[in-house]
Amino acid sequence: MNENFRNEGVGNHRLLEEDRSIWKYVLFGIFFLPEISADVETACGLVEESGADESKKYWPQVLLTIVTLGVYSLYWYYCQGERIRRAGEKYGLFIEEKGSTYLLWAFPGILLFLAGPFVARYLLVYNVQKLSRVYNYRILHSQEQESRRGRLLCIAGTYCNVKLDMEQGMSIRMGRNRNLCNLVFPNSDEDVSRNHCLIRFEDGYYYVTDYSSQGTYLNSSQRLVREKETKCSPGSRLSLGGGKNVFILQ
Repeated sequence: MNENFRNEGVGNHRLLEEDRSIWKYVLFGIFFLPEISADVETACGLVEESGADESKKYWPQVLLTIVTLGVYSLYWYYCQGERIRRAGEKYGLFIEEKGSTYLLWAFPGILLFLAGPFVARYLLVYNVQKLSRVYNYRILHSQEQESRRGRLLCIAGTYCNVKLDMEQGMSIRMGRNRNLCNLVFPNSDEDVSRNHCLIRFEDGYYYVTDYSSQGTYLNSSQRLVREKETKCSPGSRLSLGGGKNVFILQ
């Protein structure tokens, strides 16, 4: 993944590291586990219903571990393991290790040539990376879906300041005929025809078809050819009839 893109993130979300050097975190964990702890908070927080499972800050945990002669670290591993497993289920990701798995490696596993805590750390980093991949996919996918949506913003006229969101393939028909149109104008808007125009949003562009007698104008100057679909780019301005009602195709 591109480093700059990962750091900048997408929208209000940052993208997580997917390709860590696991052994760096295993051997020098006290320096790098704060980053892992922050990623757990980010990835799990997206799918958790409340803040009940929020992790404490990493360095206070280190102090608690020192004060309790290492006992608190066992509790921390257990909580992180359980949180990662529950979040994995919500992402549709199977994570085999439970909180007790980390606990067993971190404490009794220390008798195995002192390797147990390193195994617990390895499993933690490995599963966080699995979680990071599905988290990044969801964030990027949701952003892609969001980018496919359109919006009409009325800047003048009957519906001034009204925003109309448009999904992919959605159409809006404007006019004074309430039986035919889904954006209905009052009869007092005499320069709007009963069936004035149809706006369709597809693949990031707007396709406008004019059916009116008084015209539909693109960017205040170009009158659209009647009953012929015209492709319009986002940012275009659409005026109905005499220009009382104006929309921006966002």
